[in-house]
Amino acid sequence: MKRQLVHVATIGKPHGVNGLVRVYSYLEKATNLQNYKELIDNHGERWSLIWKNEPIAILYDGNKNPVDSRTNAEHLTNRKLYVTRDSFSDLEEEEFYLVDLIGLQARVQKINQQKEAFGIIDHVHDYGAGTSLEIKLDSKEIIIVPFTKQCVPVIDLEAGWVKICLPHFIEVSPNEGNKGNVLAD
Repeated sequence: MKRQLVHVATIGKPHGVNGLVRVYSYLEKATNLQNYKELIDNHGERWSLIWKNEPIAILYDGNKNPVDSRTNAEHLTNRKLYVTRDSFSDLEEEEFYLVDLIGLQARVQKINQQKEAFGIIDHVHDYGAGTSLEIKLDSKEIIIVPFTKQCVPVIDLEAGWVKICLPHFIEVSPNEGNKGNVLAD
């Protein structure tokens, strides 16, 4: 079974001439990034880091050698850093990581109270104004649903599904035969 990798940071531009880099963390606390023994970049290389002062860090390669020049640091700009999902800390009951929602079946409740599958959660987006779920429908169309208690009232991680209550209007992504249709409840 392939280990699931989670994007936790991105390497930015170099800082100074000695190999320091800016690192943009997507963790709740950026300082927690240095607690991971191994970060894997999108080229398959292994790294670790120590913060100088956030967002400036010293990067160490898989052999524990620091990046020691601006030129070497420039080659790392825009690399994404990942950790394995199993390296995350355990959570309290009824808590979960957003990454755990990806791949869950999205179900809607019909008038007769029966829940019907209509898609799979493909991505979780959080751009700062609120989290949303990108759901790939069985018809291969995509909808975006706000990740709120009103729109996603039930999450059953063990059973592998979430209940979706669609807002009155949802925009559907355009495709070959469908140019900007709108679905209504």
